[in-house]
This record gives sequence, structure tokens and C-alpha cells, in this order.
Amino acid sequence: MERTEYMQSLMNDTYSSVAIEAIQNGFDGSWERLIAARLRKDYVAGHSEAEVIVHAVGGVSDQKLMEAAKLITSSKIPENETK
Repeated sequence: MERTEYMQSLMNDTYSSVAIEAIQNGFDGSWERLIAARLRKDYVAGHSEAEVIVHAVGGVSDQKLMEAAKLITSSKIPENETK
């Protein structure tokens, strides 16, 4: 999956809180939990790209939002931006 500006924004905005999340709730999946929480917030607020991502994974359950977050963290930077 190619990373969009919105996905990059989610990653940038949540990265600074990863250490705290990891200490409080465990290291495995700490960044994804933060992204999932932000994605849920944006979805509820009606952010169009958040809605597209949530619908693509099949819903807003915690499990589905974690799937979406994993897709986001594993997304690739577009080729034209790496040159």
C-alpha cells in the first residue's frame, strides 16, 4: 500500500507518544495502538480519508482499527517522493 500524506501525518503525530504507550500497555503494537486511537477519532469526526481506511478494513472495531494501523505502518513511501 502506498503511503498518503494523511497516513504520514498519523505516523508523525503519534510517534512522540510511543515510548509512553509502550511502558503503560506493552511494547508490542504500541505505535499501532496510538494510530488506531487517532484513526477512530478522525473517523468519528468525519475525516474523509479516515473513513476510507476504516471502510477498507471492514469496520471500527478495535481489531479492525489495529489492522488498519498495521497497514499504515507498513505502507510504502511513494516512489516520486524518494527521488
